[in-house]
Amino acid sequence: MNKNSEEKLCIAKFGRCVGLDGYLKLNIFSDFPEQFKKDAIFFLNDGEKITIQTYKKDRNIVKCLEAPTLGEAKKLVNKELYTSKESSKKLIKLKKNQYFWFDIIGLVVQEEGEILGTVKDVARYPLGDYLEVASQKELVKKDLAKVFLIPYNDTYIIDVDLEKKLIRVQKAKEILENS
Repeated sequence: MNKNSEEKLCIAKFGRCVGLDGYLKLNIFSDFPEQFKKDAIFFLNDGEKITIQTYKKDRNIVKCLEAPTLGEAKKLVNKELYTSKESSKKLIKLKKNQYFWFDIIGLVVQEEGEILGTVKDVARYPLGDYLEVASQKELVKKDLAKVFLIPYNDTYIIDVDLEKKLIRVQKAKEILENS
């Protein structure tokens, strides 16, 4: 992955150093911590390669080959780790009805044949994930919200069709009308 790649995904950020042996706290932004295994390669924003030497899942700490000492690890504090969409798709095996956020963003949201809008982003809140939907222009002209949130759960999401770039929903128009 080169520095100018637009396909990079921020999946974690190094936190403070832990102990004296070059370990760093890892703040993970991904739903797939299993990707931080020994010899996994990631990149910093500037394109510098980072290789995981050790990942202690129970404490969420890592040690990197490129920063074996405490002094070198300190230089990584607050730096973000990136991977590519392609690497994610190769390394992570999704279960049925599981999707990468980057595949959902941009999909059209439809309820009973009516297009409500397009997924602008996916937001993580303590009670679950939400689709941030940019409302269809015609609906905004009717004084409905420009953006609204749909909980990503079975109550609202009927199905996701990546080929048709469509998410069929139910009860979401009520959320839009009350936003």
